[in-house]
Amino acid sequence: MQTFTATEAKNNFGNLMSAVEKGSVSITRNGRAVAILVAVETGKAPMSEAEIKKLLTLYADGLMSRHDVQDESGLAFDEILERMALFGLTLPIVRTIDRYDASQKALYDEIFSHE
Repeated sequence: MQTFTATEAKNNFGNLMSAVEKGSVSITRNGRAVAILVAVETGKAPMSEAEIKKLLTLYADGLMSRHDVQDESGLAFDEILERMALFGLTLPIVRTIDRYDASQKALYDEIFSHE
């Protein structure tokens, strides 16, 4: 979650709004969180760290897509990477060839076949 001080939020309102569109934003005053802003479209309250860790573990295990994690958590991809590092999780290995349909796989084999 991105954080702005109250002064930064006031002086950089456009940047604050852009950040809120990407995910939840914390506003601090004197070093303490005083507010959390959430985009209207999502209307979701911020997820707990435990809920975020559960989603990121599913992603790391290859059981959930990055886009699904972003949709569920409201985190931007850079925030996902930061949280994964904090939780000691590794990025999943994605084998895109397994996701091709038959015609795409045939084209792939035709182009990359070394026979």
